[in-house]
Amino acid sequence: MKTDGGILLTLAVFFATTSLFAIGGANSAVPEMHRYAVDVQHWLSDRQFSEAFALAQITPGPNVIIVTLIGYHVAGVAGGLITTLAMCGPTCVFAYFVGRASDRFKGAAWHGALSRGLIPVTLGLLASSATVIATTSDYSWLAMAITAGTAIAAFFVRVHPLWAFAVAASSALPDWFNAPQARAYRLGFWPCRRFDCPSFNAKLMAATQPDLSKSRCANIST
Repeated sequence: MKTDGGILLTLAVFFATTSLFAIGGANSAVPEMHRYAVDVQHWLSDRQFSEAFALAQITPGPNVIIVTLIGYHVAGVAGGLITTLAMCGPTCVFAYFVGRASDRFKGAAWHGALSRGLIPVTLGLLASSATVIATTSDYSWLAMAITAGTAIAAFFVRVHPLWAFAVAASSALPDWFNAPQARAYRLGFWPCRRFDCPSFNAKLMAATQPDLSKSRCANIST
């Protein structure tokens, strides 16, 4: 997508406004991000959004990285910087003043009532975020089983989350093994960026997708 002032301004205004209502962190704003980026602006598909969320979760650092990924997808490096600053800037200023006021009125009755009232709101927003991600990424029964199994294991068994990552990664191995590029490697055909190979023998064409014929070179031992 072309980077221009209009797109950057749209990103800045949306994420700056969204940040003020992200009670519980960036993950609580996922439904609104999905609605705007996928349904309204059509910047991303459902699958692209869920993949950006997954990448933000496995990347070390804060969950707000999903905002950076969306901005980068829409407007490149400038979009990533703008969305990150828009999401973090207003909330940092707001949190500073709210934190000072909270310490000043810590013993007030309304302070305790407000704190207790925000807990169910935060839980509701996070539950909504989980629902959005589950419905956009669970496109197979296996994925849904992994989601349910992870939730059950984390709540009842209290196993380390790395085991869930291992199970999810291993479930993708059959798809990778059957991918056209992997099949080409097993047949002895290797990637080649220096030469164009307009044709292959029948064995390669039968085992791989047509798009590989445009950018693969044969390495056949005779």
